[in-house]
Amino acid sequence: MITHDNGAATFVSLVRPFLLVISHKDLLNCLAVDTSVGAIFNFISGSNGSRAIPFLRTLLGSLNNLPTDDMQASPAALETFTGATISLREILWREQRAIFHDELPALVGDFEEFSRALSTQHPTVAFRTNSVLTEVRGMIARVRGLLHNEGPKVNGVSTTVITSTFPREIELPGGRHENDMDDIADIQILPTENEIKSERKEYLPSTDRDQPHHLSDTVQRHIDTNFRLYRHDIFGALKDHIGGFMLAVEKNPALMNSPKIIIGDIRSSCIFRNAHVSDIRLHPRRDLEAFLTFTQPQPLRPSTAVDRHRWWNESRRLNPGNLLCYISFNGTKTSLLFFVVTEKELSKTVGRVGLVSDSENATIHVSLATRSQMDFELMTQLRCEQTRGLLVELHGVIPGTFIPVLENLQDIIIVSLVRSNKRKDPGFLKTKNRINVLLSRAQHGLYLIGNAETMFNAPMWNRVIDLLQEKGSIGRSFGLCCPRHMDTTLEASTPDDFARVSPEGGCRLLCDRNLSGCDHLCQARCHSEAMHLSFSCAEDCERTHDSCGHLCNKTCGEKCGDCKVKVDDVEFSCGHLNHGIPCFKTNLVLLGEVPCKAVVSENIPICGHGVDRKCSENIDFDIFKCVQPCDEVLPCGDKCPGTCGTCKRKGDDGEIVVKHRVCSKFCDRAFPTCNHKCLSRCHGDSDCGPCLNPCQVISNSFHDREKLTLNR
Repeated sequence: MITHDNGAATFVSLVRPFLLVISHKDLLNCLAVDTSVGAIFNFISGSNGSRAIPFLRTLLGSLNNLPTDDMQASPAALETFTGATISLREILWREQRAIFHDELPALVGDFEEFSRALSTQHPTVAFRTNSVLTEVRGMIARVRGLLHNEGPKVNGVSTTVITSTFPREIELPGGRHENDMDDIADIQILPTENEIKSERKEYLPSTDRDQPHHLSDTVQRHIDTNFRLYRHDIFGALKDHIGGFMLAVEKNPALMNSPKIIIGDIRSSCIFRNAHVSDIRLHPRRDLEAFLTFTQPQPLRPSTAVDRHRWWNESRRLNPGNLLCYISFNGTKTSLLFFVVTEKELSKTVGRVGLVSDSENATIHVSLATRSQMDFELMTQLRCEQTRGLLVELHGVIPGTFIPVLENLQDIIIVSLVRSNKRKDPGFLKTKNRINVLLSRAQHGLYLIGNAETMFNAPMWNRVIDLLQEKGSIGRSFGLCCPRHMDTTLEASTPDDFARVSPEGGCRLLCDRNLSGCDHLCQARCHSEAMHLSFSCAEDCERTHDSCGHLCNKTCGEKCGDCKVKVDDVEFSCGHLNHGIPCFKTNLVLLGEVPCKAVVSENIPICGHGVDRKCSENIDFDIFKCVQPCDEVLPCGDKCPGTCGTCKRKGDDGEIVVKHRVCSKFCDRAFPTCNHKCLSRCHGDSDCGPCLNPCQVISNSFHDREKLTLNR
């Protein structure tokens, strides 16, 4: 497209309307179309940004190719750049895999350079785009973590100096709040209320080994640093946003009911108002869970149950496993609780507690994300007092994806002793204080990988090895234990052994445990607990629906949902009986949405003929035409060839106008002067006219001439 002298301007002018639409704030903030908007951006992005990144790079190149005067003075060019910047942010927010595109850092750098060039003549545009690009940089930093760009190499050796992106001043953990601990094993993984409200800078150790650290042992330091930084990557920005809002509410309580609530960069569509703990129950399969009720999003309140069901079903909001933050205010102090969504109830049946059945309020099933006694007491208090607050969905934060990693860093340590030589010299590992710290760090498990013969020459290691040998804890392989089959020993001495003896985190025997939520035995090979919890039971469901008593016809692992057993002889409000109606739709409210299939007869007002129709269908007799044959006799004596509907219609004044069609038969009357019949179309009483057929009568003069000729 950019081939002639004005190619760049043409490309920008063509792209501008598209960018203005997809970056318009009303489109991005509209909850009713959020699912569709997400699908649009996913398509624009392509696989891992393969479509969007090259497109934006081409667009930026076209903007750079515009004449300087056109770029600085043209509102259209400025709008195009602003729309492209916002679109880039939306693409990365909705399709996070695009963040790992190789060309993204260079593209963001080009956007920033272009924005800085506008700062002199267009400071407003520059400020707005810089703010958006700051968000983009933050998203990239949170997702990519500690990745860095490697510089040039000299003789195969990188010249890049890796510096920490975190504070370098000498600090020690502890004292900032009750969750600021020296030992990471004592840190609660989810942030506490005081931690979120703390205005003191968080302790973050440096990744640079040359920088000071409160732990001298390199192994402990490595584990401590990774735990703290990984936790910060997940919660750092969220703590700032939520903590800042909670402190602001304590100073100005009116913010809780503000028409436009701003909590950092959290989308308004992820904030649900007027939320409260409506019930606390003991679920037979999920233990203790709570019901959080909140006001339906504004676009869903006037909609039908079918529309609400479609929106919540297609939306990514409040999916099971998502992390929720509940913020409440008691008049003087803000509090918060973390919940995990356990079930997204979408039943349309009136009376069922869920997201669809009530047009004004929605309810989500949750469980506490922590095991804290204080959190349980606060939840119970909020339930009793019916305290209202805000429910904030932390988009993309799923506890099941990061809590196991952080817990493993706290519980079990695997140490490589990194010393094995013919001299049998343990080097710095013979220092007593290093050995003490190394062996006393783990809480629940410690694996030492090294050469026992090399370590044996250090006195303290000598005593440790003797103790381990007495207990049979030294060997040439790991003695792994299947958590389900405790008597099965799995020996692993090489990395390939793990895949061989424990391909799915278990052993080679069949799993002999009941599946989660039912009494059926798992039929798969022994596997890890995480896989076991994710399996869905394929046996027939033996549960019955509470509302009707029908047996569920799904598999045991599926949600029973609505009862879809076909019910006959269901009486509709019109009085007709219908058959084959899904059971859940026999409710008086939902039954009104089911069309009655009974056939009824109705007289047509114009002619009085009857017509059959389904009870649920209405006939517009202003346009409907009766198909019965017209029974009128035309003046010619023949029946009218038209239908009742073509011959009779309503006039402008409402009177019935009759206009019959012309007779379609042939006249077929005999001519009076010959034996032929009239072959014209029926023409009533009018004269047939002369016969046009060849005459069959021979004149006398013809006979005389014939006779004279013969005599000669």
